[in-house]
Amino acid sequence: MHRSRNKYTSRLRPRNQAKNIEKKVNVQDFPDEVFSIIFEFYTEDIYWGNPWTLMHVCRQWRLAATHARKIWSRIMLTRASDHKSRRYRGYEVCDTERQLRGALARTAEGPIELCLRFDTEDTVSNSLIEVLRDAKAYLRIRALSIDGLFATRLQHFDFNGFTLPSLKRVTLSPPSSDLHERIRTTAPRLQFLELFWYEDNHLNWDVSNRENLTDFHIKGYGTLNDGGLKMVCSPPRLVNLSLGAFKIGIDKTISIPSLQSLRLMSTSIQGNMDLPRLKVLIMEESMIFSTEENPLTLPSLITFNVTDSMWGYIVAPSLHTLSIAQIHKSRNSGAVEPLVEQLTKPGCLSPRILHLDDSLIESNLLVRFLNGLHLLEEIDIGNNVPLTKVFFEALAGCSLPLKAQSEPGKPICPSLKSFKLSLHGIRNDPTQSITMKWPRLAVQARAKGQYPLAEALVCQRTGAQWMTMLSQMITFCCSSSSTLDRDVMS
Repeated sequence: MHRSRNKYTSRLRPRNQAKNIEKKVNVQDFPDEVFSIIFEFYTEDIYWGNPWTLMHVCRQWRLAATHARKIWSRIMLTRASDHKSRRYRGYEVCDTERQLRGALARTAEGPIELCLRFDTEDTVSNSLIEVLRDAKAYLRIRALSIDGLFATRLQHFDFNGFTLPSLKRVTLSPPSSDLHERIRTTAPRLQFLELFWYEDNHLNWDVSNRENLTDFHIKGYGTLNDGGLKMVCSPPRLVNLSLGAFKIGIDKTISIPSLQSLRLMSTSIQGNMDLPRLKVLIMEESMIFSTEENPLTLPSLITFNVTDSMWGYIVAPSLHTLSIAQIHKSRNSGAVEPLVEQLTKPGCLSPRILHLDDSLIESNLLVRFLNGLHLLEEIDIGNNVPLTKVFFEALAGCSLPLKAQSEPGKPICPSLKSFKLSLHGIRNDPTQSITMKWPRLAVQARAKGQYPLAEALVCQRTGAQWMTMLSQMITFCCSSSSTLDRDVMS
């Protein structure tokens, strides 16, 4: 028996040992394709990902980086003396014909991301444009960006003969020029378009036949006229729209059936909006004027992010996440009360998750704010939100500290499962200001009143670890009644 067992184990030993052997691979054995993938991830960092650094490591890395054409695809035409190195925001800076020809050669006939940056009047010379023309590099331009204080000089350049069949992303800041005409007529694959629109230049693009255009970002100032509004609403498959620094009058209507994400930056909208598929609405220092008689109805809205903004009545029955930041009653006196009224009315806004950050809302208003959210499951209160004892008593459903032999009532947000609280930025007032005492007692009182939390975390300062408050709750639920009273009173 002993001999047969040794024979059996000896037969299995090579297979078992093979499973535990870790094969060691030398980095020199990596193929160039693996190096290319690693280098591409490295160069995605526009501040530190410099491919020229890879060229100085060793001979193998230099050869692999030379054949990784994707890491050389970003080229900027500007004056090198305006920057500290040959790299700027992930682009290779070229200001001479020789440098540009070398940069184009390293792309190995691959796609190009081209940026023309006009920091001074003579930043970009027309000879560099001629190099692009001679090499027919315009056929390979996948992304194009025009930027700088003197970008208006672009209209003096000759782009005759340029065609852009590979172009997918465009960012343009100057007014209308010959390049605009080339993009309008020779870029059928355009997907992303960012324009700086000015009321006096009448930049009206016909994008009604742009089947591939899904992202449209337009910035400017003044009132968006009929031509600009038509340009915004005309793409048939537009998914993401961003408006910056505009005023849209009461007689205008934004109607985009395919739109799923809308971002408003310093924009006021007095007209109507017909957005049946909108899922994400982001407002930054913006205003939406909608009344109770004529509310803004967003049947598909899931995420609503608000920063220092004011809005009227919004009906969003599918809302899941509501994020509010920098809403101060002193500064946004017209926003706090309507917000409370909307959340207390059934059918308007009933989110499952609430994020509140850097907002000086009184605790009484906040309690009214939360009292209408019967379906709320998660509350995340960030920095600089001064909460008082009034809020925690409403969260607990009783007066704090909980007296002996007393039973808590029904708290606010009865469906709440998660509560996160940051104490950073709150002044330590021993009489009314928030302390570690009230959150812990509120969590315990909810547990005793049959409204326990699955997660309760608190953070005392930025960068500190989140501490759970559920340990006290478990002790509260498992101890005897006399011990409970002593723990709560302490």
